[in-house]
Amino acid sequence: MGSLVIRHSKSAYPLDALTGEGVRIAQSSRERFSDRRMAVCSTAFRTQQTAQALGFGEVVVDSRLDEFVADDINMSTSHKYVLEVHKKYWNALEDYGRQLLEAMREFGVEEALLVSHNAVMSAAFRIAMGNVRSFGNLDGFEL
Repeated sequence: MGSLVIRHSKSAYPLDALTGEGVRIAQSSRERFSDRRMAVCSTAFRTQQTAQALGFGEVVVDSRLDEFVADDINMSTSHKYVLEVHKKYWNALEDYGRQLLEAMREFGVEEALLVSHNAVMSAAFRIAMGNVRSFGNLDGFEL
């Protein structure tokens, strides 16, 4: 089966916590991820909160799933943020994507659910798929 990577549920960014709606969304998705044996999360509380709302008691915290932070980019949507991060910080972001891919390989044998962040997940996807043209415009791209 391998590992499965998801983004944390809806959060009250820049606060490191889920919104009430984010908790409800995760709770309503429990059945969807019930076949996973464990949850692995970044160090961000909102990822751990997502896993707990999905029904995982204890979680493994792994910094290879951590968020790439670009404080100088302030966009109105996460799609625009991810696009700008890819454009401006690809060299640094690529390292985060490679770390996530490494964690995916390691925890794949555990049939784990990995809870991470948009920009890091899209960087891992870009590395795995090659330099695909679709990353020239991420608007409307759902992770």
